[in-house]
Amino acid sequence: MPWRIQLAEYDYEIVHKRGTQNTNADALSRIGSVTKVTGHLGIPDESEKKKILYEFHDSPVGGHRGMTETYRAVRAQYHWPNMKQEIQTYVKKMQKLSSK
Repeated sequence: MPWRIQLAEYDYEIVHKRGTQNTNADALSRIGSVTKVTGHLGIPDESEKKKILYEFHDSPVGGHRGMTETYRAVRAQYHWPNMKQEIQTYVKKMQKLSSK
């Protein structure tokens, strides 16, 4: 992810725009959705976990990283019990689906 390192050098703000207001949506415009999935510091519920895993692995921003890179990225912002195992299971499931 060299682009992420390059972007870290800039002072910018990502602003969420809803559907019809965001006529030029692309992967970069959606990157802020990951950090807004949970509005609390507690353990994310199953729905939130699915959103997190999708954003960090399946979305254009996630880039279909392998298990280790996906885990590192999620771990940097979130934590829940058995997180590593859940991420491993999710990534394996997605790899099987994409190989069909």
